[in-house]
Amino acid sequence: MQYVLWPALERFLPDYPDIRVELTTDYGLTDIVQARYDAGVRCGGLIAKDMVAVSISPDIRMSVVGALAYFANHQARRI
Repeated sequence: MQYVLWPALERFLPDYPDIRVELTTDYGLTDIVQARYDAGVRCGGLIAKDMVAVSISPDIRMSVVGALAYFANHQARRI
């Protein structure tokens, strides 16, 4: 996440020096309103329908990699 978030913060923070940024990471789908966060960062497919979303990076491609021996015994899945 730091490779996506830090460049955005690096451009944003010099213009707003009074803003204090605290980062918390978790793997759950935290309700940021209930937890009293001002903003959150999630992968595009995990945005709740009532959230306002703004892209902070280009699309990120994912890959599944493994040894040929593993795939010889396990069928590769297509998503």
